[in-house]
Amino acid sequence: MGGGHYTAYVYHDSEDKWYDFDDRHVSHVSLDSIKSSAAYVLFYKRVHATTCSVTESTQ
Repeated sequence: MGGGHYTAYVYHDSEDKWYDFDDRHVSHVSLDSIKSSAAYVLFYKRVHATTCSVTESTQ
């Protein structure tokens, strides 16, 4: 990754909050403000089967 301006949105699961990290600041943001089809890098957290449930969706 060359020079430029990079940002990241990060979910803090124990706080149940989203944060916006940029070159100089960290800000709390709402989920609605960051929903976008422009995302291009996603990270996932493994969840143990005993702590989650599975539901069917018709979508």
